[in-house]
Amino acid sequence: MEPVDGANLETHINRMSALPLWLAGTGFGLVCAVILDRNAEATPLSEGSFYWGGAFCTMSWINPVKEPITILMTLMRPYTHINIRQDLQVLVHQAMLELANK
Repeated sequence: MEPVDGANLETHINRMSALPLWLAGTGFGLVCAVILDRNAEATPLSEGSFYWGGAFCTMSWINPVKEPITILMTLMRPYTHINIRQDLQVLVHQAMLELANK
């Protein structure tokens, strides 16, 4: 790929989004993944939420609709035997629903 400047930014983002490493319902920009279709992604995050995960099971996401900012820091590798990232998303959103219902 050629270097990205302002004129080529949209082209770069479209190319990155076409890579097969991202899940259905997720787009990709220069710095993070973005939820485009929460049903296809099967996530409690709102559409428009953006996130990034690291090599040692770290994860951060910002949900601009519901407004939480969540950061998970671990030092675990491999981590394929657990679903800590998905479980944390569900737990955070369950807690938000419980608080909203009080």
